[in-house]
Amino acid sequence: MAHDVLENGICVDCRPQDHQLDNGECVACRSMASRGHFDPSLHPHDPHNGKFVTTAGVLGALLPDDANLFDTEKDWHRYDELYDVLDEMAVSGFAAISMANGEAQVAFDDGNHRYVLADTDPAGMRDLADTIEKLADEFENHFDPTEDPGSEYKVGDLVDYLPWGEDEELVIGFDAVGDFRFTAKDADGKPFDLPELTIEQAQEYADALREQADTAEEQG
Repeated sequence: MAHDVLENGICVDCRPQDHQLDNGECVACRSMASRGHFDPSLHPHDPHNGKFVTTAGVLGALLPDDANLFDTEKDWHRYDELYDVLDEMAVSGFAAISMANGEAQVAFDDGNHRYVLADTDPAGMRDLADTIEKLADEFENHFDPTEDPGSEYKVGDLVDYLPWGEDEELVIGFDAVGDFRFTAKDADGKPFDLPELTIEQAQEYADALREQADTAEEQG
């Protein structure tokens, strides 16, 4: 196995901050790889320039004892005790997780922290996939940005959006160029934005949600 290399404290293979080498291997990369389906290339990158997006400032602003926030090195045993994870798939940090008890979870993982966006079930995961696909269809088939070149929507404005979850844990929307934005809530109910996904990544995440919903349902 090839050894990892640190540059200014950042693993050049997976890019999250503050990783350490142990016998030539990045400790965080190795621990995440052991959970399955980890692909460093899927960690959040700016869809426009490809640069790694550091989200620790967003997630790290949440209270460290918040039950929804887990440090991937310090808190993973506590996470395993709370959630009996069976399998998971991630797209640019957005994780779809199936549980051995037949339940499911939606989370965001920036490599340093995992934030549990919602505890749900297979039906909820399929509903989130449906929500994403409705918006993707709206952008691809019903929205034409060339009809009004920039006068109606400013840069960053959402063209359309939909809430998801019993308590609207997530709001998903797209802007005029088709970037999907997810807004979540912290422990106090305050909204915070997560990194953008391209429409292709959003559709890939919808597929992952459906696959993990099937996996969770098989446990029921």
